[in-house]
Amino acid sequence: MTAKRIIVTLTCISLLFGIAGLSGCISYSGGGAQASFENTPWILDKHGTNGNMKSVLGGTLITVVFRSGEKHFGGSDGCNNYGGPYEITGPDGLNIEGILSTQISCGESVGKQADAYKKILGNATNFQVDHRTLTITGPEGTLVFKG
Repeated sequence: MTAKRIIVTLTCISLLFGIAGLSGCISYSGGGAQASFENTPWILDKHGTNGNMKSVLGGTLITVVFRSGEKHFGGSDGCNNYGGPYEITGPDGLNIEGILSTQISCGESVGKQADAYKKILGNATNFQVDHRTLTITGPEGTLVFKG
């Protein structure tokens, strides 16, 4: 995944939600530097429940960016663009306040993956950033992103 493709994806997301210039507000720096939870483009690596983590289906790209200025997040679930408001609650607490999504029909396996992803994200309670890895957890499961 190139930084250019990430920026193009984020630009498309910004147009969907009417937030001009998202790509200019996000910087991507590869390598091992510590990433910030907010304003970093994250790409989903694994999702699921403890003991049943799954890799993202081949050919799909699931992304998210938490934008600090607006306290809104947005991304792609591998088929549709989505977004909504969020709140950081304490040093590692996260509250997703609803998810809006486009409604493009996806294949069955991609659609199931997207639904599972949004269910976990929508019920998130905690996050942790360790170098370039973001882990989001909640009662529905765990999401592991690379930044």
